[in-house]
Amino acid sequence: TGQGGNGSGAGNVGVMLLNGSEIISTGIGVGAADITINGTGATSTFLGHGVMISGNDAGIQSVDGNISITGSGYGGSGSQHYGVQLNSALITSTGTGTGAATITIDGTGGGGLDYHRGIQMADSTITTIDGDLTLLGQGGGNGTNYFNQGIGIQNSSITSMGTGSDAAVITLHGTG
Repeated sequence: TGQGGNGSGAGNVGVMLLNGSEIISTGIGVGAADITINGTGATSTFLGHGVMISGNDAGIQSVDGNISITGSGYGGSGSQHYGVQLNSALITSTGTGTGAATITIDGTGGGGLDYHRGIQMADSTITTIDGDLTLLGQGGGNGTNYFNQGIGIQNSSITSMGTGSDAAVITLHGTG
């Protein structure tokens, strides 16, 4: 859990995972370690993201422990306060069967004028086999400008590789 520090500049992010950094849970079965990331952006002129996973395939991977990423962008003025930003990120569930790791990403965009997406995903990959995948995005902003979508996806892929009755279900729910 992280809370960005209040400052007068930019980039006061709650939780940052950068430049090839990884968080991995290799556990199998009921006792497998979950990965939970919660972040809240703080006072920033821009880039007050809740959670930022960015650069050189920074990523999160799990076999059977669930992956949960929740972020809230800075609620004040400025722009580009994403709830969760994925930029050149890899998020993967490699588990199979009914106990496979689920992936849940829940982002709420911040306040201000524009570019307050709940989830912003660019040049990134989310892959699962049998663990369900859910993206929930709530756009922010003050309603007077643009690009405050719930979920924005650019040059990215979201893939379920499972087959049969255990195959992952992919759900995207965005509100602008």
